[in-house]
Amino acid sequence: MDLFISDVHLGGQEPAWEDEKSRILSEVIRRSGAGDRLLLLGDIFDVWIGWNRVVPAGFHRTLTALEDASDRGVEMHFLAGNHDFHESATLGPAIGLHFHREAFRLECGDLGRHVMLSHGDEPAGSNPSYRLLHSLIRARPLVTLGRCLPPDLLLQWTQAWSRTSRRQHVEREGSEYWYRQYRERVVRKWWSSGARFVICGHHHCASIEESPEGVLVNLGHWLSRPTFGIREGSSFELRQWTKHGDTVLDRASLTAKPPP
Repeated sequence: MDLFISDVHLGGQEPAWEDEKSRILSEVIRRSGAGDRLLLLGDIFDVWIGWNRVVPAGFHRTLTALEDASDRGVEMHFLAGNHDFHESATLGPAIGLHFHREAFRLECGDLGRHVMLSHGDEPAGSNPSYRLLHSLIRARPLVTLGRCLPPDLLLQWTQAWSRTSRRQHVEREGSEYWYRQYRERVVRKWWSSGARFVICGHHHCASIEESPEGVLVNLGHWLSRPTFGIREGSSFELRQWTKHGDTVLDRASLTAKPPP
């Protein structure tokens, strides 16, 4: 089984929902066992600075669940998002995570390497201001400077900035426009290069889109309704967690048939 999760944004909302989110996330992670794979496709944390000796309050349950999964024999991959792109001693090989800074192809049995995993924020599919921000916040001098600041002060500032940015994104018209740009400028390029399936997050719209060229899966978000994906064999399901059990939102059959 492959378990796909993105855009949980731990630490970015009201305390009551944050506690519930981290509990649900730990529960979902525990579904994976020996021989399974856990694919975390970015923005699991609303802010992750990448300190080697500092773990923000509220993240311990999730990091413990990841360590436990590694001990059970789960193969784990973490793809950098636009909120958590810093590998560190507490988020990386030390707890059993394969950390990826860029989109990568996943080997999936009979499907070969036809599955592309992406956070969904590739600069080619984003607006010009985001492309600049994408480069600046990853610049090594800025990262080094940030880690020198007092953790409480830096977290307070970055979390406030993150909440403001997300609120403006939700309120601003054109979000669907940029998702279309991502499909046209990024996903179609991958399809044409042989990737039959693209699984991503970032755009917060849980959906499965099938076309003659390939399949595009968006894993949704956990800001209000936790959603995630599960692949077993050639079957992929997009699910929503509820207190009474999972609801299947959509499903697709993944085959290795190349695009026409």
